[in-house]
Amino acid sequence: MVPVNIADSISTHALTRPDHPAIEDGDRVITYAELEAAVNSFVATLGEAHVGQGDFVGVKLPDSADHIVVLLALARLGACVIPFHGSSTELERKEAIAGFGVKAVIAPMGESPIPGLATIPLQHFLEGVGSGAETSPSVLRDPYPESHPVIVVQSSGTTGRPKRMLISHEQVAARFRSHRQLFDLTPSERYLSVINCCFFAGSRRCLMILDLGGTVILNSARTVDELYSALAKREITFTNLTPAHLRQCLSVTPPHEPVAPDLKLGITSSVITAEERRRARQRLTPNVFETYGSNEVGVIASARPDDHRAHPETVGRVSDSLDVQIVDEHDEPLPPGGVGHIRCRGPDLIRGYHDNPEDTARNFRNGWFYPGDLGMMDDEGFLFFKGRADDVINNEGAKFYPVEVENALHAHPAVTEAAVFGWPHPQHGEVAVAFVVTTEKITGAELAEFCRPHIASYKVPYRIAFVDAMPRNPMGKILKTRLKEMLRQELAGKPS
Repeated sequence: MVPVNIADSISTHALTRPDHPAIEDGDRVITYAELEAAVNSFVATLGEAHVGQGDFVGVKLPDSADHIVVLLALARLGACVIPFHGSSTELERKEAIAGFGVKAVIAPMGESPIPGLATIPLQHFLEGVGSGAETSPSVLRDPYPESHPVIVVQSSGTTGRPKRMLISHEQVAARFRSHRQLFDLTPSERYLSVINCCFFAGSRRCLMILDLGGTVILNSARTVDELYSALAKREITFTNLTPAHLRQCLSVTPPHEPVAPDLKLGITSSVITAEERRRARQRLTPNVFETYGSNEVGVIASARPDDHRAHPETVGRVSDSLDVQIVDEHDEPLPPGGVGHIRCRGPDLIRGYHDNPEDTARNFRNGWFYPGDLGMMDDEGFLFFKGRADDVINNEGAKFYPVEVENALHAHPAVTEAAVFGWPHPQHGEVAVAFVVTTEKITGAELAEFCRPHIASYKVPYRIAFVDAMPRNPMGKILKTRLKEMLRQELAGKPS
């Protein structure tokens, strides 16, 4: 077996389409020939810093062409990236690298992200850009690509402490293939990168486009209006948005509808409502695609535009590369239409979490991965997301899912965001509590009354709190743990 290295394709494109734009970073355009020379130049810099195959290297860089070059150089060398978000604290960075024996951190000039650990300043790389260096890149020689991690990915930590996982070259390449197939991508794509490269969701899409031979355009828009303008002026053919990005776009009336009728728009979430999907098709582009998956296994299900038109609530058809089942509490498969735990298995599944036997035992059992989500599958193979298993609300024995209540709240024209979770109640066991963001003044009683025709009475929120903005992690996911703490503090401050 020939080892897979996700940087190999850059060398091929440098020979076959040397003058084609690989990266556009503001006014700076890097062709594939220049990208190849830059990657090789930084490989040499890494060698001078005694970084080699199998080493772990922290990367704390803003989004830029340089950031992508650094990722490709580390991949080519056979080193493994541990990415840091720009706003991460020193404690968070130390926790991210714990147990990996990190060799160094790559950061902008003048920064020392982790005191006591060697820092490779980005200036060393900048001096070599465009030099046409002929450095011979290192290659992976071990015949087992799964033993060569290319990146350490950390889960979002929205429901507990983050989990760290090692993703190999082959696993990343498999995700390239699944996304190319879903979006019908070609080497002519012009991809607008909106998700930061410090996130796996952002970096892997940039690298996927480069692997294909397309062009990555780094986003400089700071407002929705600027994003709309960039989609048109930069001739963007494909982009990917988080739920937070999408909702920001939908909160602003576009100059014309749809903004980019030929754009292929990917949404990376299972928490987008059917109404939000409909508005995205109307306001942004009719070509809305959705992927539901996890870092542990990749894409579990995906929905093309026609899928959502026929099944508005689905997150898509199950991936051909995976075996996906809906099972009950005893791990027995349920028939179509039954709601239960989602589990999946496939060749690109990771084996467990780094230095975390408890969560590994909980989520990886008998060859299956359990993402902790509830779902339903119909007889056509369409998957419907029903919420997190830990979020099930038990009201006097009647169990329901926060997503049902959130969908009902989102149907109100004044509600832009809603987050629902269960809360202990002395009589009912648990009741639904909602936090909402609205565009106009409305009372909790009015919202509760609005929900009644849409959901059963026991699902109607017992309490509705209003906030100006939802607490989120860096990826834009709502932190329900933070909302629960806010409610806990509020109740503690009230007289009994």
